[in-house]
Amino acid sequence: MRRLVPILLAPALAGCEIYSVPSALVCPGTRVGAFSFVGTLPVTAPSTSTCSFQSQALNPVSFGGTIAFDSDGGPGACLSRDTPHAALNLGVHSGDALVVGTVDTGGGISGCACPAGTNVAMAIAQTIQGQISRDGGGVPESFSGALITAVSYVNADGTPANLPSCACGTQETDGGCSCNVPCTLQYDLQATAIASP
Repeated sequence: MRRLVPILLAPALAGCEIYSVPSALVCPGTRVGAFSFVGTLPVTAPSTSTCSFQSQALNPVSFGGTIAFDSDGGPGACLSRDTPHAALNLGVHSGDALVVGTVDTGGGISGCACPAGTNVAMAIAQTIQGQISRDGGGVPESFSGALITAVSYVNADGTPANLPSCACGTQETDGGCSCNVPCTLQYDLQATAIASP
């Protein structure tokens, strides 16, 4: 069965979830807080969002998630989404600034099918980066940052596929294409704390 991926085209993109595991997972470490996240794409594509299918992306996207840091004071950071089957976003933090992410390989995006015989898979890397803000007592209040989805093709051994942009998908009459992979989508990501540790 084919995995769902962060971007599902037609009729609309169904969010930015990476589904790779059979049930929800809990982050290891010390819980920092639970947050309600909302990601918003700009109306017009800035230089940080390059995917030709941005206009079909779900906008805004929303999800709940819990952030945790290494219990031993190390740099490890984790974000677990409340969505069933969502893989853990793992990474690092420095103080309350964090960068976490996850990668899914083998899924697909409607409109990005490659020609028969093109032995490649789609890789969708998702990065969440930003800063936790706390009140005067040190309790987390909010999060501000970005949700970045990078879409690319990889070979069977996981190395980047040497495909030119627009090699897959549908060529448009205006010279563009439905799937200019590799490309990125960048959401402005804001969150409100809904539970402290």
